[in-house]
Amino acid sequence: MSRRRFRDLARVSAVAVRYTAGWVLLSLLCGVSGAKAGSPAQGGLGLVIGNRNYESLPPLVACQASARIVAAALRKRNYDVVEQLDATNGQMEAAIINFAKRRADNPDAPGLVYYCGYASGLESRVFLLPTPANITRPTDLLVQGVVAGSLLDALSENRSSARAGGGLAVLDVFAAPRNAAPGGFDALATQRSHVRDGYLAAVENGASEAPSPVAQALADALAAPTVELQQTLPKLRDDLAGARGVALAALAPPTSSVYLAGAPAPIAPPAPASPKVPAPQPPSEAATSPPAAQAPSPPALPSANPPLAGANALPDEGQMSDADRRRVQSALARLGYYDYIVDGIFGPETRAAIRRFQHEIGDQMTGRLNSDEATRLVNGSG
Repeated sequence: MSRRRFRDLARVSAVAVRYTAGWVLLSLLCGVSGAKAGSPAQGGLGLVIGNRNYESLPPLVACQASARIVAAALRKRNYDVVEQLDATNGQMEAAIINFAKRRADNPDAPGLVYYCGYASGLESRVFLLPTPANITRPTDLLVQGVVAGSLLDALSENRSSARAGGGLAVLDVFAAPRNAAPGGFDALATQRSHVRDGYLAAVENGASEAPSPVAQALADALAAPTVELQQTLPKLRDDLAGARGVALAALAPPTSSVYLAGAPAPIAPPAPASPKVPAPQPPSEAATSPPAAQAPSPPALPSANPPLAGANALPDEGQMSDADRRRVQSALARLGYYDYIVDGIFGPETRAAIRRFQHEIGDQMTGRLNSDEATRLVNGSG
């Protein structure tokens, strides 16, 4: 093995250990606060990530200040907010999974996710960079980056009803020096899996200690008496049009009226009319005669395509047990995508293996498994 190859493997191993340790720590913290995560949200649910102190990139002082004012604005509107500052890959992944679970537990509550930090692009996809990221070649993004689409997926988690609570995803990103400029923001708009979600992405190039123009405009919008997305997003676009050093990359409002705060009280439905009770009638001759014998029904024939047995079907990733996650890692290992320890922890190596599997089956490479993909993976490898 060449010295350069040895150094590359050593660096990847060190990064993996650091990311996995962070993931385990945050997972334990999420477990401690699990009761709160499952409790009904009074105002809404928020996830705010602000990465400032990068190990291999210039610091983004503005992102810490931006995350704090957005989180403060949400808390003033009675949102239950999880705030992550200077997050590792594992911490970002765990926070996103935790937010998705909270959304699934509170499908009718409005939600907002905000990210401020570096981003980079690979094959028209956007990757958000955690603070330890050291991208020396484009493929490093598959292991060290976090797919931006996972934020939008978490926002839309398990809200099948058209009347479910709406949400907004805001990507406030800076282009990482010496890396490919992020692209594909418009494609993310079409990735939204729920029609009641809004989406805004902006690329900044200014360096300041003050909150970014995007964060300031968002905080101002949340302070309004009523925050209705079909009206708020165009206003944000107009406010950012004259901001220095900000390029609006994508904007997509929901397809119907959605309130993040200040929603009008619902109109109570009219009380149902009392049902009319029919007058009693004398029994008919047919009713008093004994019932005729009936021929027994033929036995039901088995289906040509029986449904997948429950033991072989897996849920979406957010609802997986530890045993389910180990089955996924074992299946990835048998298929040659994964050659690390089977521990039930979906760290950066597992995410990269999932993306390779999704690429092979022609699905979007999000790094997170839905129920169909997980079931197909496990049953196709056995």
